[in-house]
Amino acid sequence: MRWPALAHLTTASVLRLPKGSRLRHAVLERVARAGYEAWNRDDLEPARAYADPNIEVHVATASDSPVGFDDVYRGPDGYCRMMEEWSGAWRSWRIELEDVIEVALDKVLVTGRHIGVGLASGAEIEQWGAVLYTFRRGRILRVDVFFFADKDTVSEIVTSIADDARVAEQNAITSSS
Repeated sequence: MRWPALAHLTTASVLRLPKGSRLRHAVLERVARAGYEAWNRDDLEPARAYADPNIEVHVATASDSPVGFDDVYRGPDGYCRMMEEWSGAWRSWRIELEDVIEVALDKVLVTGRHIGVGLASGAEIEQWGAVLYTFRRGRILRVDVFFFADKDTVSEIVTSIADDARVAEQNAITSSS
């Protein structure tokens, strides 16, 4: 990443656009796809550049998850370590993004399919995931990661997160009136 400060300013500006704006959605989707493509190449520099110094990563996995994670990772190094732990469990792997959903002005939910071949077992796996990113001033402040074996469970998580965000927005509008 050549100019990380410019990237933060650009992201902060895009996040100030109205939720649902076509420009906002197009830029957020492009940034998400570029970030996941970088991770697919084992390039974690964009992740480190977009991470707030106080970033926290929270991971929720199904009991049959092929990778063991800590409950919380802190700081840009912790954020990258979580991604390295995922990458290190596979002989080969890739993420195929499915959707980028604007949950709130400072929250973006990304869903996708993780496909890989186990490092030790050689077993092929397909796992679904959803990642909720919370931003502060153009940087990622919090990451909530959900890995599950099936797409239906991820769909339930997405619906729940979107419903919670709508309720929070309504409460904010009501309390400001």
